[in-house]
Amino acid sequence: MKDGPEVSFILLFSFEGHWTSQHELFYQNKVIDMARLNHENIAKFLDYCRESDPFSRMLVFEYASNGTLYEHRTYTMGKWPNSLGSDE
Repeated sequence: MKDGPEVSFILLFSFEGHWTSQHELFYQNKVIDMARLNHENIAKFLDYCRESDPFSRMLVFEYASNGTLYEHRTYTMGKWPNSLGSDE
């Protein structure tokens, strides 16, 4: 964000005609759930966005700069595996 923290986001994009009231209710409940969630292993929820033109919904999180889940799961014992599926 300009002059602010780095963020990551989840963008939910749909044709407006395909977005039902059930979709909107699910989105609003997800925003409420994320706002309540506070755990060290989950990125901090910062905000949400509802746009009409173009139609989109977005969840905004604090950027986690410490790597991806894939990296954390495959980097073991201080070294990267030679190839996926390799026991070396």
